[in-house]
Amino acid sequence: YNNITYDILAHTAIIEHRNWAFLTLGFAIIAAGSMWYEKLNITNIAFLIILAFMALITATNGRELVYYHGVGVISLPQAGIEDHEDDD
Repeated sequence: YNNITYDILAHTAIIEHRNWAFLTLGFAIIAAGSMWYEKLNITNIAFLIILAFMALITATNGRELVYYHGVGVISLPQAGIEDHEDDD
């Protein structure tokens, strides 16, 4: 987290992804606790639906980090014109 060089837009996306991940984890713990005591009812089904949407938002933020900002991706060497000799 603190040892990667990136721009301010990527930093903002990283913070947003981290916050959604922690929020989703906290909600998952609450939903699991609710299901532990009251097996399956309408409240728990609502918790699971909300949790699925929260996980989707977190995953979408992670996708933006990789595909839009290139965070966590090893950069490829620069493509250039190489001098190739023909073996005649």
